[in-house]
Parts: sequence; structure tokens; C-alpha cells
Amino acid sequence: MNVFFTWDYELYFGSETGTAQSCMIEPTQALLSMSKKYNIPMTFFVDCGYLLRLKELKDTFSQVRDEYDAVCRQIEDMGKAGCEVQLHIHPHWEDSYFDGNRWIMNVNRYKLADFSKEEAAEIIRSYTQILREVSGQAVEAYRAGGWCVQPFSHISEALRVNGIRLDSSVFKGGYFQSDLYAYDFRDCPSAEQWKFEEDPCVAVDRGFFTELPISVYELSPFFFWKLFILGRLKPSEHKPIGNGKPVPSPGMRKKYLTRWNSHYVSGEGYFVTRLPSALHTPHIKNLTVLGHPKACTRFSLDYLDRFFARYHTRHTFRNVSDVLK
Repeated sequence: MNVFFTWDYELYFGSETGTAQSCMIEPTQALLSMSKKYNIPMTFFVDCGYLLRLKELKDTFSQVRDEYDAVCRQIEDMGKAGCEVQLHIHPHWEDSYFDGNRWIMNVNRYKLADFSKEEAAEIIRSYTQILREVSGQAVEAYRAGGWCVQPFSHISEALRVNGIRLDSSVFKGGYFQSDLYAYDFRDCPSAEQWKFEEDPCVAVDRGFFTELPISVYELSPFFFWKLFILGRLKPSEHKPIGNGKPVPSPGMRKKYLTRWNSHYVSGEGYFVTRLPSALHTPHIKNLTVLGHPKACTRFSLDYLDRFFARYHTRHTFRNVSDVLK
């Protein structure tokens, strides 16, 4: 089986963003150590709005300069470990700022569809440019922040112009609607990858774009009850290493605790315990795993090390750009 481990490299975006050290540097360093140890490539979707803000403000605030230097060094380390970096866009960075002590998040415009087509095109251009400058790598793949990739027609031309040919934002059955952000992947193909043009949920033969969907599994309410209870009983093991707060997702916890849910295959938190069963899903050739370094726990990092030790020679671990070759 081809296995794609993908990580969204970012801070939190709620009332407390957390620190770059806890949300990004520390957990990612553990992941890169595993990558080198087991020769397993990983793909990091880098939050490029954050990266651009750091660059713009690094000569004004020493704290921002330190963050920028640390993040750039780690992106360089990703390449040295055989990992790749790709484009991740949370456009609310256009409205957020550093007040001299901390980042102040304004998430009223959380998705690219909240901007005009011209504004969205400039965001994509500038974010792609800085990622290429910092990483020295080709940037060919995209993941929408908050999975808000719809309507894709709003950004398709800008992605095309900037050399982005692959999207990995969709996961089968994914659905969420709120005033802040929304996505609906209930009708997307069940295939492990497909071509498309203006809608990533509609396969088109010989389409310009390739969709590498995030893999999914069904999780019971019992799983989520156990997850939440462990976080309270053993916080040193099961609380995220990242020290911030997420953007609110109204109704999501009730949904998880009261019925079965289609959930993306995850490399973070207690979700890692389901990775072996995901690997043994019948009749699939590709498994795409999504995680956030900020949401990793001591438990999940220890588990991942054992997981890679067991499976690194049994499966083929790949970067997402390999799909385009």
C-alpha cells in the first residue's frame, strides 16, 4: 500500500494561538526524527499566511524574528529529512496582526471565498512565492485551511497559474456548516484519487487537477467518549502538545458523542490507535493520513514511533507530489 503522511503545520486560530515552539517546532521535530530514523517521507502543508506575516514583521519585533528564524530552519530540516512542503492557506492572516506580545486573530474572513477573486488570486500568488523562497522546493499541491476548498471555481485559475496541480482537502462524507466556515464532501467520488477541473467533488477525465483525498473511517461515539475521558484522566499523555485554542466548531462535539461519524484518518492524538486497522482496509492501494503537529500528544508520538518501526518495511511511504509523477 502507498501511505501518505500529511501534516498541517500551523498555530491555533482561536483566542489563544499558542506558541510556535509548542504548536509547531517541538512536535514537528519529533516527527522529523522518526522520518529520518525509519526513512519515511512526510508532507507538511505549511500555513503560508503565517510565514508571510513573520517575514513582514521580523525586523519590527524581535519575538517575531525569532519565530521566523525557527520556522525557516525547521522547513529546511524538512527537506533534509526527505520530506516535502506544500501550500496551506488560512487567509484570515490578511486581517490578523501582532500586537507586540501576541498574535490577534480576526477570523471573520476564514476562507478564500470570503475574498474577491482578485484578492484570492493575490493571496495564492504571494503565499506560494514565499513558500518557494523559504523551502527551495517545488510547490505543486494545496490544502485548504479548514477544508474550505469550495467553491473551487473561485480559485482554480489562480492555482493553475501558480503551478498548483494537486489538491488534498477533500474527505469522503465530510460535512460542516457554520457562519464562519463550511465544507460539503458528501457527494465526492469514492475513488482513492481522481482528476477534476472546477469542482474537486466531480471527477473529470483528463482534468487539469488531481484530487488526493484524505482517507476516512467510521468512528463510534464510544471512541470519542474514550478520547475525551483520557484527556481528562491522563492529561500529561493525552492533551495536545500545542498550547492554543481552536476556532469554535459549534455542534461538533455533540455530533461526535451521539452518533457514528465519518472521520478522516488521523495521525494525531488517540486517533493513532486506529492506524493499523486503516492499513488493513480491504481493496485500497492508497492511504492518506492527516494530522496537525499542534494536536500531537505524548501518547500519539510514542505510538507513531512504534507504528513506523512495525510498518516502515511493509508499506511504501510517499510524498504527495509523487502522485503527479
